[in-house]
Amino acid sequence: MPRYVAEGLDLSRMPKPRAVRSLDYETLLERRRVRLKAELAARDIPFDAARIDSEPAMALQQVDAYRELLGLAQVNAGVLATMLAWAVGTDLDNCALRLPLLRMDGESDERFRWRCLLIPESWGAGKLAGYLLAALTAHPDVADAGVWVDRTDPRQPIIRIAPIVSVASGWVDASDPAVPIKRLRPASDADGTPSDDVLEAVRILANRDDVAAASDVISVRPPRILPYQISLVTEHLRGPDPAALRTLSAEGCAAMADARRSPGRDVPLAAIIAAGQVPAAENVQLLSPTAPILASEGDLAVCTAIDVQSLVVNG
Repeated sequence: MPRYVAEGLDLSRMPKPRAVRSLDYETLLERRRVRLKAELAARDIPFDAARIDSEPAMALQQVDAYRELLGLAQVNAGVLATMLAWAVGTDLDNCALRLPLLRMDGESDERFRWRCLLIPESWGAGKLAGYLLAALTAHPDVADAGVWVDRTDPRQPIIRIAPIVSVASGWVDASDPAVPIKRLRPASDADGTPSDDVLEAVRILANRDDVAAASDVISVRPPRILPYQISLVTEHLRGPDPAALRTLSAEGCAAMADARRSPGRDVPLAAIIAAGQVPAAENVQLLSPTAPILASEGDLAVCTAIDVQSLVVNG
């Protein structure tokens, strides 16, 4: 389950409001064509119905239909610019003023939108979503944070915050042309561990009176990194290009690893096998890891290498 309602909202799947009209130039032009014929007939103006497209009046209708299309597109853009799910740039900045929230220097639309979505869940001091928002707001390098209640001592629960900093995204090809193995390595050696300056910034903001509840004891620490490597064998029949299968399988594993690089997110073996499976493969042998990566609150599973081999089987 998502840790917060905002985390489970996939705004990319949000349907556009009914106020946004569909745009079709041919539909607009046909309406104008019908209207033009009706107006000419009502005034007993002779015209050749078979050649009306070549008439100057029709040429004007084509121009006006295109202008109407542009006008409707501008109206649609204006409608979407007022909505948090669709606004971008300065339009998003103005939408956020209703919360109110200001964009941080250099902050992307995606990160800013996420902070906006956390605002309603942060109203009132002491909310876990409020501590997550505080971590994201404290320093621009914070990409996410694990926030949970440690009840080891039932007499004094502790709010623990484990910030995670952003790292360079993507993977690089480390394959040896002489070896039939597809090797991918992270583009950055950084694992998301924050610096002392980031931890201190989060600690200061999380302890502010308008963020923390008066009775809360707050602890800010780095996440516990759980490194793992993926090694698998893609089995296939004769015919498909083994190199292409290895590449597709490795890319699927990389996408899965990126999607699960989140605080407290497990990496089940089934997820790795599913990511490494490609349409032309008969089977996937998972060599590593041999057990699922189980992440507790404050843990971060980080994939440090992906190796994919291929094997021809008889079916």
